Amino acid sequence: MQKNVAALINLLKKMFPPKFTMKLFRRLKILTMNEQQLKNLLGLAQRARLLVSGNFAVEEALKAGQVQAIILTTDASTKTAEQFEKISVEKSLPLFRALTKETLGQCLGKDSRAVAAVLDAGFLKSIEKLSIPKNN
Repeated sequence: MQKNVAALINLLKKMFPPKFTMKLFRRLKILTMNEQQLKNLLGLAQRARLLVSGNFAVEEALKAGQVQAIILTTDASTKTAEQFEKISVEKSLPLFRALTKETLGQCLGKDSRAVAAVLDAGFLKSIEKLSIPKNN
């Protein structure tokens, strides 16, 4: 990811004035930092057993009423996305769209996952502070 950002910055330096390029670089840097912080936070929540991942585990936690928020990957299938978007609206839960299936699985120490659920209000507040895009 960092190589892609560096290549993008070099391209922009050739096309735009320096002030514009530096502002954009700062924003890109913040976005990548937020993504890394989110991965770290989700890994910590997984180790503390305050996060469940995978469709079945998330659905079971939803039935038990334990879920504080849903994290849906950006490359989740349309069927999965529609299913969990509907559930988040029905149950008034925050839904975050972030990471990819592979990245989510890696930060949790598992195979690729399309969805995860946060079970703790403290971790939810930390995720909200990162300003990850919310769907609702």
